[in-house]
Amino acid sequence: MSKYRKTSGVQNRFTSYLVTAVINRKYQYLLKKASHWKMETEFINIEEQNFLHFETEFAKYLTEQFVELWDNILKIQELLSVMDNSHLVKAIKKLTEREQKILFAKVFKQSSYAEIGRSIGISEKQAEAIYHYAIRKLRKELEEK
Repeated sequence: MSKYRKTSGVQNRFTSYLVTAVINRKYQYLLKKASHWKMETEFINIEEQNFLHFETEFAKYLTEQFVELWDNILKIQELLSVMDNSHLVKAIKKLTEREQKILFAKVFKQSSYAEIGRSIGISEKQAEAIYHYAIRKLRKELEEK
């Protein structure tokens, strides 16, 4: 019987070791699963926040674009109403060829200053400055007549 007790004691210790190992493994698995679940829910929340942020920003962008478009339409209407006047045509003819190209690209093609600059071979800032200078020249010329 002592042999049986000795084997039984070793077996009990081994069984208890296995039970403890299984419990620890199960605990680690559940911790890992909870961690993954937490990360997934945080990721979903971030995606929802980004989507909501995108919708807000996109609505702002559309509003800004509409306002800018409306301003451009008003400028074009003003230009067209003045265009009937031969004074404007004469004033535009007095502009240099480069100023005319920039003016028409900005007003009628609605190109950005960067696009205009690339097409002519100048910087964006130079294109913007030339455009505003041409507008000032036109206003001055039209005010004189």
